[in-house]
Amino acid sequence: MSEMPIYDYKCNDCNKEFEVLVKNDGKATDCTECGSKNIKRVYSSFDFNLNNKSESSCSMVNNCANGSCGLR
Repeated sequence: MSEMPIYDYKCNDCNKEFEVLVKNDGKATDCTECGSKNIKRVYSSFDFNLNNKSESSCSMVNNCANGSCGLR
């Protein structure tokens, strides 16, 4: 069984943002709000709040700063 990725799209007609589980054929989809085919794939960004004072965020920032988070 192959994995099917989830992609983020934005409709250029109604500005709706939505996610789609893409099948192996990779065919474009229609807007889930208005049905338009005038859509554009958008790329999500990783959101990390450095101002968050929680212990988990501080530990991750400290671990990454000293190279022990595995991202380097």
